[in-house]
Amino acid sequence: MTAPAHAAWMASCMLMHTLEAAGIHSTHVINWSADESGQPLTPEIRKRILGVAQHLNIWMSFDIGRSRVHLQTLDFDLPAPREGGYTTELLELLPHAENLNPDKSVDVVDLRNSLATIVERHHSAPPSILAQCNLTLLLCRRLRTLNFHFQGNLLSQVLTVTAKGIQAAQDLLDDCAPWHHVVNVPFQIICILLALDTPAAIAQLNDGVKTLNNIQLVYPTDAAKEALSTACLLIHLHRKRKEADLKTLSEIVSTYSPSVLLDQQISSQPQTINDWGNTWLETLPEMPDLQTFDIDRFLNGSSEWSMPGDWTL
Repeated sequence: MTAPAHAAWMASCMLMHTLEAAGIHSTHVINWSADESGQPLTPEIRKRILGVAQHLNIWMSFDIGRSRVHLQTLDFDLPAPREGGYTTELLELLPHAENLNPDKSVDVVDLRNSLATIVERHHSAPPSILAQCNLTLLLCRRLRTLNFHFQGNLLSQVLTVTAKGIQAAQDLLDDCAPWHHVVNVPFQIICILLALDTPAAIAQLNDGVKTLNNIQLVYPTDAAKEALSTACLLIHLHRKRKEADLKTLSEIVSTYSPSVLLDQQISSQPQTINDWGNTWLETLPEMPDLQTFDIDRFLNGSSEWSMPGDWTL
């Protein structure tokens, strides 16, 4: 879970090759291995073992950009759901993950449709929720490289999944239940929240960093500590950029606002001062609260925030 990434990836590759050598990967092999009690492995158990091994290998390969193990004679279909279990939930994500192989070309429409499908799924247990969240984050990263703009219901659904992912990581931590997504998913959530840069996304940062801090306290490894320090550095840089933007905006307002222009005219036109009455802000049209103001809707000329006809050029 917090081991060096390449060591974990190599272990997942060895696991896949071990299953291949044991014949668990194919229905054509009849002499399947038996467990310690001497009971032969049933097809259902084989599916679960192979599915989880694939899950580990695929995601560890994707996370560090390495090749995953492809078994040529792989026979795999989903195991039957069990009451109280979540393995099937986890493995149902595998086809979606395999379609995101870096060597495959996928367009924006396909990626968006896949994302819409994933965020609408219901996952019940923390490991399964983290898997859903991890796949959601990967789709978001791929879409952002294609300049896709997240908005509306899809953005809300993505943020719902990230919030559940943060809580799932904390739940696993509280239950002392190690899982390989506990460290990297909260870190990736923080990165995506900073990239989305909406009020709702920024509001989740505190919970994300708090969970990441709790993780490195319970698992004080170099990987966990580095994840926390890197996340804090990214937030610091994001804040510095925001401060620079705020300074620029403040300079514009202080230079060109009507109140400043009025002060400049006082000496030359004292008789017009009383004409202003209240402050310049009070003469503006009714403006929305900044917390609910949507700049995209304003710029796109929606019915609610269309500019007056006299303002158009």
